[in-house]
Amino acid sequence: MEDRIKINGEWYVKEQKAEGVNTDPLNLIETEYKGRVYESEKYYFKASLIMEDDDISYYDGCSIEFTDKRINPWREDYFDNESWFFGLLDGNEESLREIPDMMCQQGFDELVYVIKDLIERGWLKRK
Repeated sequence: MEDRIKINGEWYVKEQKAEGVNTDPLNLIETEYKGRVYESEKYYFKASLIMEDDDISYYDGCSIEFTDKRINPWREDYFDNESWFFGLLDGNEESLREIPDMMCQQGFDELVYVIKDLIERGWLKRK
C-alpha cells in the first residue's frame, strides 16, 4: 500500500486523479523559456527563447522585451521581428526610423550590442 501514509496514528490515502479531467480551473498554458537580461542605468533588455513542446529544443528566433527607465512610469515595448533586428545592424532606413522615438544613442548602442551578442550565441540567425 504505497499510496497510504500514517500521520499521528491516522491513515491517509493518496487522492486519485481522474484521467481526462482538467485540474487547472484557470486553463493556464505553461511555456518554458530561456532568457538573458542586459541592463544599464537607462535601459533594460530581456531576450527570450521559447521551448518547443518536446522539452529539448527551442523555436527559431527570439524576442526582446525593452524597458526605457528614463521616464516614470517606465515605458515598455516588445520586439520580435528578426528582419528589423538585422535591419538595424545593416543601417536600413526603415528599421532605423523608429529608434529616435524609442531611445537615445546610448540605448541604440546597447540594443545593437544585445543583437550582436544574441547572434553570437546562436539565438538570432539570418534567414
